[in-house]
Amino acid sequence: MEGISDIRICGMDEERPPKALKKPYIDLVFQLSHEAPKGWCETFNRLVAKREYKVAIDPEVGLFIETWVRRNDEIEKALNSLKTAVELCNAEFISELRAKAGLKEDTGPVVVVSEEQVALDKLIKSLNFDD
Repeated sequence: MEGISDIRICGMDEERPPKALKKPYIDLVFQLSHEAPKGWCETFNRLVAKREYKVAIDPEVGLFIETWVRRNDEIEKALNSLKTAVELCNAEFISELRAKAGLKEDTGPVVVVSEEQVALDKLIKSLNFDD
């Protein structure tokens, strides 16, 4: 199973390719390498909330980043900007998971894949086995 740090943009949604229409914009739907957890999507949406052009990922699906540009020459810039946002989101979400689990920042790679696992790990860590 892939982890949070493996999330990246891997291409365009084949079901919704960009189309040159008479509209003054081009819809873009980028596909992630694998489904992102709901919390990751919420963090991503918060990080990109104040962009010039709307950017969003549906937390219920967690696989496609939707945005738009006005001209063809803006597509590469949009992609590079979103790649950076995904990397930042990965780092921030991992940091949030570590904090929820009570781990320090520099404890090595995170193998946690879900928020449920973080909650379970925290519960197990808090168990008292003393008499």
